[in-house]
Amino acid sequence: MAPEVIREILATKFIPPGTQPADIYSLGMVLYQILYRVEPFHERTMNKSKLLERIANAREEEAAIRPTFPSDGTYNPQLISGIESCWLETPEARPNIKKMKSIVHSNLKSSGASGSLVDQMMKMMEEYTQNLETQVRERTSLLEEAQQQADRLLNNMLPKSVAEDLKLGKTVHPQLYACATVLFSDIPGFAKISATATPVQVVQFLNDLFAGFDGIIAKHDAY
Repeated sequence: MAPEVIREILATKFIPPGTQPADIYSLGMVLYQILYRVEPFHERTMNKSKLLERIANAREEEAAIRPTFPSDGTYNPQLISGIESCWLETPEARPNIKKMKSIVHSNLKSSGASGSLVDQMMKMMEEYTQNLETQVRERTSLLEEAQQQADRLLNNMLPKSVAEDLKLGKTVHPQLYACATVLFSDIPGFAKISATATPVQVVQFLNDLFAGFDGIIAKHDAY
């Protein structure tokens, strides 16, 4: 579990949404276990809660607590460095999945590990990352569309200046006018129109009518 995730859990008691840098941190732990067949932090005797607190409190790169590599390891230094880069304290500094895939493949092919569990795991991680990126784009697009619809609705209901202040969280103070004109209008024969038209036609008719009103109002200092 990445340090930033641990801090969020300790602070809020809730598990935050996943991120790609946090996944890369976990990938480094998984690779460590596959290569050395030991649990991360196996050399430390402190309990899990204390270890999590130590990881969360170490906010500087030099003070970061990370697993130690066995001294009898025979793996390429580039692979070891790649795994260590997955554990960098700054999430943005960690490598992406494509870079880690390249490092793992180039260093494990010669050992016969390519095509094994490591290879399958890297492929699954890449597919997961691509799927996650697609979901983020789709949901961002939906969020932007919903925001635009909310803005249009707000601008139709309120004067533009008031709507903008509300969106910015500003307090809207009432305005006092010495003189004001209020227009009331009627649609002659609306009952007959409604009786002879379909519901869809009635809605379209009213939409066109109100759109016309809005177009006229927009040309004058009125609301």
